[in-house]
Amino acid sequence: MKLPGFKPLLRVIREKCIDCMCGYVLEVKKCPSEDCPLWPYRMGHNPYKVKARKDTAEEAETENGSTVSE
Repeated sequence: MKLPGFKPLLRVIREKCIDCMCGYVLEVKKCPSEDCPLWPYRMGHNPYKVKARKDTAEEAETENGSTVSE
């Protein structure tokens, strides 16, 4: 269920960073304020989230000795 007016937190953080850089989107990447608590999230993604790898099943098959056909 989506609430009216709801924005994902990472989008809100990204918009705050753009506002902090006076609207210059490209300057957000160059932000020098590494002590800001929002700095790791400024590009609109969570750097601490572990991504699921697509090739995990392929690695498991390789470890078991079976081959992966392409």
